[in-house]
Amino acid sequence: MKAKFWGVRGSIPSPSTEGNGFFTDKYGGNTSCLEVIANSGDEYIFDAGSGIRMLGNDLIKRGFTGKGKAKVFLSHLHHDHIQGWPFFMQAYVPGNEFDIYSGARDGKTIEQVFKDMMADPTFPVSLDQMMAKMNFKDIPKGDVVQNGVTVSYTETAHPNQCFSYKVQEKGEDQIMRTLVYATDTEHDGNGKLGPNDKKMVEWAKGADVLIYDAQYTPEEYNPADFGLPGMSKKGWGHSTYEKAIQIALQAGVKEVVLFHHDPSHDDKKMDKINQLAQQYLSDKGAEDKLKVTVAYEGLEIQL
Repeated sequence: MKAKFWGVRGSIPSPSTEGNGFFTDKYGGNTSCLEVIANSGDEYIFDAGSGIRMLGNDLIKRGFTGKGKAKVFLSHLHHDHIQGWPFFMQAYVPGNEFDIYSGARDGKTIEQVFKDMMADPTFPVSLDQMMAKMNFKDIPKGDVVQNGVTVSYTETAHPNQCFSYKVQEKGEDQIMRTLVYATDTEHDGNGKLGPNDKKMVEWAKGADVLIYDAQYTPEEYNPADFGLPGMSKKGWGHSTYEKAIQIALQAGVKEVVLFHHDPSHDDKKMDKINQLAQQYLSDKGAEDKLKVTVAYEGLEIQL
């Protein structure tokens, strides 16, 4: 399978603003959207942040329009992970079909949340005006989706419920490949691995690729730990590059991809975070055990 990133930001899109010297061209400014293409050619989409609009435009070039099918998996229903759906042109095309999944939640169904998002007075076009067939599926805990590719899920540490997905498929060599998509999750160990961290270690154990929320630097996550002023981000449901590396090493992951970048982090800041992450890995003497990649729009990973 092949994974391609169409949106890598968290919270809100962050376009470049030249007048302020704030540039996001290198890493991209769209919110979460990951495309996975199975060996069979089947289409899987993880999250519908603003990046899904660009994916939809690209699917036109691939002949998807009017005869396309895809499975869409939503990590959760916060704005930055669904805000692109009303602008996903493929959902307006008759003949296209989308199975839209998320873990069963406490409260509203996926379909109701989408209808509310696209209802007066917040949006001028209703969900019913989208002409593609949409099958909404709130999957109970423990359920697995199988279609040549196996997709399973577990709940993460994030407000209002969020789910991590594990995607598995055998390659041509019949060896199982595993990708874990773990956006919007918070660590709970200060220096050591806490219960949530250990759960993630078990969930991602042996994965080829772990895509992990690393929205904050350690200093941003809790400034007081470093004698700095500023608001603590504890309880906000996000993590750091240090925890991403710790968890990936414990899990025996081959590659960890730092994801869900803070909207205030421009290209210079992201370059610095990449440098710090590589140095942190080096300080642990683990360069030969783990590859650390900072996600950017257009990044492709072949598993």
